[in-house]
Amino acid sequence: MNSSEIFKISVQILNGLKEIPQYNLTQISESVKAVLNAVIILLQRDAKIAAALLEKTSSFKIPVDLLYLKMQILFLQEVVAYLQNDSRSVTTMEKLTDILCLLGYNDEANKWCQIFKNSIQKGHEQ
Repeated sequence: MNSSEIFKISVQILNGLKEIPQYNLTQISESVKAVLNAVIILLQRDAKIAAALLEKTSSFKIPVDLLYLKMQILFLQEVVAYLQNDSRSVTTMEKLTDILCLLGYNDEANKWCQIFKNSIQKGHEQ
């Protein structure tokens, strides 16, 4: 599947989120996770398309019960900012991963750091 197809499907998922009742946290969570996974894939292929998809996610109001997903969106936005030469984003990424560690989610923090690492390696290859 190419980057534009991933983007289109992800936008369809985001548009479908508007139809999901706010109390259906599982469906909302799974839909947002699918879109964030698409962002992670796009970061490795085309950071501009990843940024455009992230922009669309920021307009969606995520229930407070899914705060983790909002943190992941912020983290991915900072990865995109870094790829666009905003070195200040590193501080924000560190804060977000520190919060995860403080809450006992070290494995998740490590996964996020790996996403960043993979993205900058790919960015240097291009």
